[in-house]
Amino acid sequence: MDFGFLTLPILAFVSLFSFAVISEDTEVIITEFSVPSSIEATGYTSDVVTNRIGGAYQLITHKARTAKSQRPFGQSNQQTFVKSLVKRYNTEELVNAAREDLGMISFTIGGSIIVASDGTWLVRVNVRRPERPTEVRFLSGSPDKPEELFFRVGLEVTEAVDPYVVASYHYETALDVGSDDFSKTRTAILRAYPRVAQKNHHWLHNLWGLTLLREGRPSESIEEFKKALQIKNDFPLSIHNWGLALIEMEQYEEAIRKFRNVISIDKEGHRTIRALSQWAYAETLLDRTGRSEILFKKALSIDPTDALLHYIWGKAYEYRGQLEAAAEQYRLATLYDPTRTTYSDDLKRVAGYSSETMPTLH
Repeated sequence: MDFGFLTLPILAFVSLFSFAVISEDTEVIITEFSVPSSIEATGYTSDVVTNRIGGAYQLITHKARTAKSQRPFGQSNQQTFVKSLVKRYNTEELVNAAREDLGMISFTIGGSIIVASDGTWLVRVNVRRPERPTEVRFLSGSPDKPEELFFRVGLEVTEAVDPYVVASYHYETALDVGSDDFSKTRTAILRAYPRVAQKNHHWLHNLWGLTLLREGRPSESIEEFKKALQIKNDFPLSIHNWGLALIEMEQYEEAIRKFRNVISIDKEGHRTIRALSQWAYAETLLDRTGRSEILFKKALSIDPTDALLHYIWGKAYEYRGQLEAAAEQYRLATLYDPTRTTYSDDLKRVAGYSSETMPTLH
């Protein structure tokens, strides 16, 4: 049965009565976490706790910057109302058909908190999927740091739903702060391998390769990108990242061929702007400035707010010694993605700003 345009409105209706985050292939419903009266007295009621955990899950999946898009719906926490309304209005068939129509994997997350004899808060997390036994996870934390505990619960929920997203989250947050410590990323990838289907291991090989590349090991990273492409031979991320490794190895013509390959297979255009930007940067390194500018402007026409485009363009101007133009591009990169300290750090370095003299960006 195909409900067509009704599919998303039906799921949106369901999510009015729970905390729901819906991606392209996953529906996560976070239901009530029961809380004892002693914890509720501190202000952390069941509703508050459930929303904190749901919010953490949503933040983590957003910061992971994966290829999956999210559609968050609703933030009430009374899943029991959903069940009664579904039965009352005979929409159970509609909801299940909507999920099937989208090919979604559905997760229902719930749990409880108790206070141990030493005052520690113990959290039980129940992860349910259709036709599978409930997976139970336990965490503990200090009552003095409840927000930290709820964020860790959010990480556990994310790992239960998609362990790759946790690895990507750790990788991206390391980049955000300009860190070269990817130990959490590596640990998360290793934890993900047995939980991710073999047919999807190209994502893990690709991320491992990126980690190696960030650590200054481009030759080793290429081997991981090759492994990813053995699983999915038209995987544009690994072709693109192979090109990045070749730039690090100063094999610019070979890198350009990779970026052109990405553009040729990127039918939906998700990677084209990044491939054009890196291709333009490689042209700069080959001292083909005119060609480089044409490619940067072509990328700009696709999305003038892409922060990485402006950052790479800034690197190209800096390579050419055009520091004012570089500073302007770094300014735009920082404006469009203020979470990446690398962008603002390079702006300060090139423009001569200090933390005190850094202007307000607009």
